[in-house]
Amino acid sequence: MTGSRRAQAATEYLIILAIVIVIALVVVGAMGGIPRLGGSTSSRTSASYWQQADIGITASFFNTTDGSIVVKNNLPYKVRIDSFSIGSDYTAVSASLPRSLASGKAATVTFTNASALVAGDVSYTVTATYTNLDSGLGPYSFTGDERLIGKIQ
Repeated sequence: MTGSRRAQAATEYLIILAIVIVIALVVVGAMGGIPRLGGSTSSRTSASYWQQADIGITASFFNTTDGSIVVKNNLPYKVRIDSFSIGSDYTAVSASLPRSLASGKAATVTFTNASALVAGDVSYTVTATYTNLDSGLGPYSFTGDERLIGKIQ
């Protein structure tokens, strides 16, 4: 009788341990701890950040010959975007601007020298210079806290 209770207790212990291990693997995978299983977490974080940034990016398309982004003014006043660059010292890409945007409005910006971009998975610093058109103050420079992560074809 006591041997049967020990066996039952051992079996229950092993089942609970297996469940805990499975849950731990799912959590680690979802947080990007296992490559390929949660690898898109950083790109989702980047996209979320850039949609909410002061000068936001709601969509982007780049290949090695041309490119465009949809820029959104998330500030509470009208701005004129004077310059916009994507890249570091090696792959600076400057947009054809200036462009005025009311608060909450978006516009497509086409890049003039996207051939400087390298094909493949990319992670770039983004910097925008803008002027507050409601007050006339500026220009202000905004560099994102997150890198823009995506794919160039």
